[in-house]
Amino acid sequence: MGYFPLAIKQAGAYLAQNRGVSLSAYRRRLDKKLGKTAHGIEAERTIARVWKVTLHTLEGADPPAVELLHTVAWLAPDDIPHALLTPHGTDPDDIAEAVGTLAAYSMVTDTGTSLSVHRLVQTVLRIPPTTDDTQPPRHLRGRDRAEKAVLHSLPPPPGRGTPGEERWNTLTPHLVTLAATRPPGHDNTPLTSAYEIAGHRLHQQGHTARAIPLYEATLAQYEEVLGDPHPDTLSSRNNLAGAYYAAGDLIWGVPSPCWRPPSPSTRRSWATPTPTPCKAAATSPTPARRPEL
Repeated sequence: MGYFPLAIKQAGAYLAQNRGVSLSAYRRRLDKKLGKTAHGIEAERTIARVWKVTLHTLEGADPPAVELLHTVAWLAPDDIPHALLTPHGTDPDDIAEAVGTLAAYSMVTDTGTSLSVHRLVQTVLRIPPTTDDTQPPRHLRGRDRAEKAVLHSLPPPPGRGTPGEERWNTLTPHLVTLAATRPPGHDNTPLTSAYEIAGHRLHQQGHTARAIPLYEATLAQYEEVLGDPHPDTLSSRNNLAGAYYAAGDLIWGVPSPCWRPPSPSTRRSWATPTPTPCKAAATSPTPARRPEL
């Protein structure tokens, strides 16, 4: 178990739910999973071994619970409302039962109205499987369900004091997580519009730095779909520069649409960045207004 409390907790929950499985039998199952879980840091490999044993059992006993787990892997780790996980036409009791099964195996923590999932479990579930021949793979099907759930739950773009304001506040952390985990080349225009609206709302609330993942995902989609010279791409770069500037990242917070910031992975790997911005005043830019969702 690598002395990881989460791994020990989940193993204990599995044995409590399957009293016919001895400790030695469980250890043998873990050994079989060891060679199939070579990716990631030590903690990720340990958790992957443990949850794969649990997942194998759940796939036969409660397939909806497995689908639900792959869905919450792409959402914010805390305060995931049950209602968000209940698509139109789905019996809420079925979702409650699936959540109860996951909670019994210590895969999630349930309050009765919302649930939380450990960040390390989410990280492992997002890793592309090496033996999944389905198209699309299971982890991406989970992301698709998460995106649809958030978009379906979003009300029209709010104004100050409107009934939808609180709903956007509740769903914004999930939009931030989806943006931060966007697969390369992933195209979802309605979701990108939601990213942009959520980013503007965070800016208006004085939390511009928190909008960085939203603006990064928006810019990535615009560059891929619209191209570099498009006005929407340029204004999106301006928004991202403003978020960098608000976060104190003065190297990359260049308030000019003439300069193209690199991708986050490239930006953080350069030892001595040498951007060449246009001649513009170094002031924090205001995000450009975008069309409503």
